[in-house]
Amino acid sequence: MPVQNSDALIIERGGELYYATTQDFAAFIASALGTSEFRVAAISDRNQLETDGKLSVGDTIMVDNASADTDVTAGWALYQYLAPNVFRKIAEEEGTDIVINPTNLSLTQTATNATVVNSNGDDVVLPSASATNAGLLPAAGQQKLALVTVTASVDLDDLKTKSHAAASSDGTVLTNPITVDTTTQKVGFSITALNPAP
Repeated sequence: MPVQNSDALIIERGGELYYATTQDFAAFIASALGTSEFRVAAISDRNQLETDGKLSVGDTIMVDNASADTDVTAGWALYQYLAPNVFRKIAEEEGTDIVINPTNLSLTQTATNATVVNSNGDDVVLPSASATNAGLLPAAGQQKLALVTVTASVDLDDLKTKSHAAASSDGTVLTNPITVDTTTQKVGFSITALNPAP
């Protein structure tokens, strides 16, 4: 805390009170944080600053050609001195160390599936739909759908009910050619044993 009508400060450290001028305090902070900035030509010159004892923790060093740093391909880099032999790169001409590998996607198709082709590998096969799993409509299914013509909205449940009611297996194989499987509800037609027409 400052001493009234004075440029002195009282600093408590470890339970002890110390008296210091503001200039002393500023010098202490500067030495602790590092306020010096240096500009050198190469990484070897940056390292020489440390060897010569010119660096304090927190000092920044601009290196015009930092290509000797394995993380810098070319150009300048800005470093902060942290500890003996420890420099943190805080900026560089190249920007960030991000490698971008563009991916091109294309599609190949067969009658039963499609493949999303990745130029970097890891292709994805999209299979046909099955009775249990969703998937693509195979070519054969599309051909069957193309044969269906619907000109108005249709209630398929009603259609199923009426068609099953109309399909009767009453009589015998000699008098009724329609067969209905009671398990699967498939409707069949058989004329092998029909009586000849009169």
